Amino acid sequence: MAVNSCDLEMIKKSVKSGDLSVNSIFSWGQYNKVTLLQFAIFNSDDELIDLLLENHVDLNISTLFLGTALHVAINQKKLDVVKKLVSSGADINIMPSCDVILPPLHESIRNNTNDIAEFLVKSGADVNLVPYKCKIQVGFCSWSPLNLAIILMNIPMIELLLKHHAIIDEGSNQLRSSLQLAVLDISDIKILRILEKFGAKIEIIKDGEYTLEFNEVVKQDEVEIFKLFVKKYPNFLDISNLHGVTIAYQVVVLGGKNILRYLLDCGISVNVVDKNNSSLLDVAMEINILQTLNHERANQSLEIIKIIEGHIIKLSAAGLYVNKRNSKAVNSEHFKSSREKCEEEINELKTRKISDTNFNYFDLVVKNVHRLAVGLRYSDFCFIEDVILTEFEVYGSIIIETMKRAVQRKELLKNAAEFIQ
Repeated sequence: MAVNSCDLEMIKKSVKSGDLSVNSIFSWGQYNKVTLLQFAIFNSDDELIDLLLENHVDLNISTLFLGTALHVAINQKKLDVVKKLVSSGADINIMPSCDVILPPLHESIRNNTNDIAEFLVKSGADVNLVPYKCKIQVGFCSWSPLNLAIILMNIPMIELLLKHHAIIDEGSNQLRSSLQLAVLDISDIKILRILEKFGAKIEIIKDGEYTLEFNEVVKQDEVEIFKLFVKKYPNFLDISNLHGVTIAYQVVVLGGKNILRYLLDCGISVNVVDKNNSSLLDVAMEINILQTLNHERANQSLEIIKIIEGHIIKLSAAGLYVNKRNSKAVNSEHFKSSREKCEEEINELKTRKISDTNFNYFDLVVKNVHRLAVGLRYSDFCFIEDVILTEFEVYGSIIIETMKRAVQRKELLKNAAEFIQ
């Protein structure tokens, strides 16, 4: 009777007298089943909570849709109650009775209550507990605390879990890995850097094929994340899979126009042909034709064609080698204004000396990186990217990437010299 009326004072009297079991379950409001302890937590009645704990209430009774008392405290974001329940013996790794409820740590992550999650982790919650696999937009994954935090883009929680030895899920043929979730679902470079820091393998090629993660980064045209993938490969411009598909061809096929610009600025060759004797420009044109025939949007492939043609003109105007096929492709009146713009900037580059060096800016377009590094070894020249891009609209991006690689080579030469001495 006391329970049905939900009179808090009557409930307390009934518990004290022994007329009402501390483990009573009853219907209340929208809930068909709620325990007395859950009821006390909902009502923020610390006196009743303490009374139930003193009378050895079963802390791990689970009700449908609510879970245990600990789940209710987490969902109500009551850290003080969570601490009280855990210190009294609540199971912090209790498995859910239905898919609606997650284990306590998962529940705290889902509710974005990082303070509660941190307390649970430090109290011994299993950071690798997987209640079940979960279907999300990009497929199935193990529903680990880490994977949940990745999907929710909760960076502080990701770091906390990894510091407490959360396993970075490598996935399988059926399940997405933690790294794949970070790339396929959100593409957040901060999360990828954290995963890499704690041992995630960020690979371009695996078992002779381009990895799913790498392909997705290219499709999304994420240049900064692409740089994260290639940074461990000193000769990334020469990468190809077991079928001979080079990294540049893969980027063109997948439509990564900004990544293609980056590769071209880094010096990848447009003169190379694949096993079918097709150049980068040929492949881009074939894709554009297929998209047009299939009534697909061909804007991206058309832009890629223009990027490659523009780069060929830059090389040609600077006197760098361009094979006959590429030279013929841009040898028309249509490209006259582009060529003139290149030639005009080249004249400017030749007159501009680089600080205290013997180089001019044109040297950064035509000389190899090692020669530049040797020439820069006694120079403290620093460059500001925005200034370079503003002053040299055509060749600025090439100059920047060349200078970056020259400075890196300069440091390597310096370290080698110090080691020998």
